[in-house]
Amino acid sequence: MKRILLILFTSLFAGWTLMSNAKDADSRIIKMQMNFIECVQANDSDGAYAITDSLKSLALKENRLQTYYFCYTNLIKMECIRGKYPEALKIVEDMHKDIEMRGNYDYIPDYYKALATIHSSRGDKKAALDYLLKADKNSKKTDCNIYVRLATLLIS
Repeated sequence: MKRILLILFTSLFAGWTLMSNAKDADSRIIKMQMNFIECVQANDSDGAYAITDSLKSLALKENRLQTYYFCYTNLIKMECIRGKYPEALKIVEDMHKDIEMRGNYDYIPDYYKALATIHSSRGDKKAALDYLLKADKNSKKTDCNIYVRLATLLIS
């Protein structure tokens, strides 16, 4: 369990780092991302939610959908780290509703990866594997993260 939580926490840092290197990022986004990580480290979930709301608003205003949906993913990871699985499931449901409402079906793989994260952190490797395979099936086959997560899940 500690190993899974360590992987989740590391993925917060790695994910934000990858995002900060992407062309989609600018200094405002990077600053918000770093503040989010600080809140998670300090176990300040209220602060993390406030920062995420601000970042989601900015991302929508500037049509940065990758950043927008990444916010959902990181809140889910944070709740899994805290062991708050009902909250994580609520966030993933909200993410799915948002994807459907906006018609952003390119982000369905992110929804499935989020479900895999929840099930993996709960120790249900079979469900996590099933969701990662659904993510792969619905992806454009350019998401190497799916394959890394599959490998990690299978060797753990």
